[in-house]
Amino acid sequence: MKKNLFRSFFIYLIIFLNVSLIDNLYCEFKDNELFIEKGKIQVKGEIYDFEKSYYSVSVYDDNKNLVFKSQVKSPDEVLLGFDYIYYFNSFVVFKQKFDTLTSTFSLLLESEYLIIPLISDSENPFYTPVFLEKNGNLLILYITESFSIKVYNIFSNLHEGEIKFQSPVVELSKDLEKNQIKFLMFYNGRYRKFIMNIDDVIRKRYSVKPLFSGEEIYNEKTIYRPYKQRRIKNNDITLDYRKFVGFGDSITYGYINYNPAPEKGYIPRLQVLIDSELYEGEVINEGAPATKTTDAVGRIEPVILEHKGKFLLFHYGTNDAIALSIPVSLVIYNITFIMDKALDYKVVPILSTLIPRDPNHWSGSGIFRQRAIQISEGINEIAVDNNISIIDFWDIFSNYPVSYGGYFSLMSDYVHPSENGYQLMAEEWLMSFKSLLPQRPEKVIITKTSPYRVVVQWSKNYEPNFSHYVIEFGYSPERLDRIVTTYTNSYEFICFFPHYPFYSQLYFRIQAVDYEGDRSKFTPVYKIEFK
Repeated sequence: MKKNLFRSFFIYLIIFLNVSLIDNLYCEFKDNELFIEKGKIQVKGEIYDFEKSYYSVSVYDDNKNLVFKSQVKSPDEVLLGFDYIYYFNSFVVFKQKFDTLTSTFSLLLESEYLIIPLISDSENPFYTPVFLEKNGNLLILYITESFSIKVYNIFSNLHEGEIKFQSPVVELSKDLEKNQIKFLMFYNGRYRKFIMNIDDVIRKRYSVKPLFSGEEIYNEKTIYRPYKQRRIKNNDITLDYRKFVGFGDSITYGYINYNPAPEKGYIPRLQVLIDSELYEGEVINEGAPATKTTDAVGRIEPVILEHKGKFLLFHYGTNDAIALSIPVSLVIYNITFIMDKALDYKVVPILSTLIPRDPNHWSGSGIFRQRAIQISEGINEIAVDNNISIIDFWDIFSNYPVSYGGYFSLMSDYVHPSENGYQLMAEEWLMSFKSLLPQRPEKVIITKTSPYRVVVQWSKNYEPNFSHYVIEFGYSPERLDRIVTTYTNSYEFICFFPHYPFYSQLYFRIQAVDYEGDRSKFTPVYKIEFK
């Protein structure tokens, strides 16, 4: 009923859009509590300043007078964005509301005068909604969890289109001066800028082109293939088993009480533990504060190639959890890509779930906590699907015994661990290294040194807890009934009965064993001929 009233009331107002967003001037943390975005918006040649967070937006004229303000009304609401719409003759905001009883999402549009329910009872949230007002059309575009952009018509109250991709899209925006819709899409190993013409969107002709030169231009026959079909070439590099690379954000870099403190993080603490309990190694700090998994996908390969470390300590996703412009499915996609990239280079990754933020803080409660839980669940699934070791920091921190101080004794602020927390992280990483399953021997080379002597060599096992190799062999591939052990990655076979045909050939396979008694898979069965 409200929609019919507002349509009748505004039907004769000007439709054509004459407003454009100017690039945000800067962003800052205010009192370490709430992320505030500041920038400018231009309306009919007038410049307005704005301040926007997830919970409120304020707009000021050039005399610093407040001309528009909107706030959320419950902890289950968040503000997604704002704009100026001529049809409403007002600034407007998009709000997303989560129904805790039905676990569904609703998208609302609020002007200076009205609150208009748009889409309700959605199983998934809405990402970076954009309002298009042109040629009598009032459309909303938003990104979904399913790698698509949906087009919703306010007048018809229907979804009138969906632009589907085979890889994630993120950060939808509009450029009215250029008549373009912009977004980032994962393509060829990183997030790249793409555009659609607004007129094409209105006419439902969804042609997509890159913003930059030197890239493939989209056409109707182009298919954006998933990254798994774009395998690495020439990835046979020598990795150093003494190098452990910490790969993450500010928690990996080392922050305490909101301030950089890499000397107090888990990296130097793990260095001490590895040197004293494993062997002399090097723990490398590749923590990049304030980054997200969208940044990490472009960092992973250079980090691997620079350090050539055998082990990768992965802790990412904390900043993604509070970035409501990023779908959870995209975060999981990014982490899967990074794990695949590491495994392609024969790096041994150890995953970890997120450390829960302070549940009393806005970033650790409500929809933000739900996102963090979903990301951690997705990380667990990646570990299971790829047989990767994982540390459940979410559970370890959440259920840390009260007798030892509980969760808050492990935290220095609402997101970063305390020194006790970093020490616990280092100890958990060390335990994970000790419990790694041995890697199956690879690159088996058979060299005949004389007619009756053969030396077999294979890739060295770099597991921190490695013990020895087991070689099973026999004179038939179905009966490997003899066993020898060796501590080196080679063994010499000698034929003692060269004149008997049955003994002139030998079959063998190799397995690695660690100090805990865990065993790798066997290599395939190989054949030796002495003649």
